[in-house]
Amino acid sequence: HEVQPYYCEGLIHLNGLFDTAVLNWDEENKKLNIDLSDEKYEALITTDDGDFVQGILLSTSSERYDCITGVADNLKAGTYNVNVRNGNDFLVDKDFTLSKDGSIRINYYTVTNEVDVIVYESEKAPYEVPSGYLMKDDTIVDMLYFRPASHDGVYTHTSENLSVGTYTAVISTGKGTVIEKNFTTTIKSDVLLTYVQDSDEFTFVELGTI
Repeated sequence: HEVQPYYCEGLIHLNGLFDTAVLNWDEENKKLNIDLSDEKYEALITTDDGDFVQGILLSTSSERYDCITGVADNLKAGTYNVNVRNGNDFLVDKDFTLSKDGSIRINYYTVTNEVDVIVYESEKAPYEVPSGYLMKDDTIVDMLYFRPASHDGVYTHTSENLSVGTYTAVISTGKGTVIEKNFTTTIKSDVLLTYVQDSDEFTFVELGTI
């Protein structure tokens, strides 16, 4: 009985560490993760009527340094709002709609203070946002920061002021793979690059003479 108060106090502290995500149990890898960082980004999802639906903790993307990301599963069809916060500080919010039951990936960009909501209206696991770089003559000429162009896994990036020549786009797909796509420009121009995540299809469009 003498140790019971200390045992209860320990359980209370342990529960608090899990609630604040300092401690997190990885069931798949059977591993306890410890996060002692000061910043805790979270996304609060509410209905368009303001009713709370789900809260998720966001973590640093493995694909790009300025992206904090997380997945919300098992959402019913409807219109929602996602509110990104850092502790008690509101950062940004965005409305989104699911036409049928599905899941979403939330990408918050720390540099620009913007949020993207990628809707997955299917059972497949959401991927991370793709990124990469553009090379010409073995030299990196641009970093590829793709943004979603639709809710169908289509991403775009505009590389500015590209000269005539052959380029290689090295793309970290967000699916755990890296692909390379070659293309050749015929005029000095800004170039719109489009990447389709499911099929790895890649296209480019020269936007006009500079």
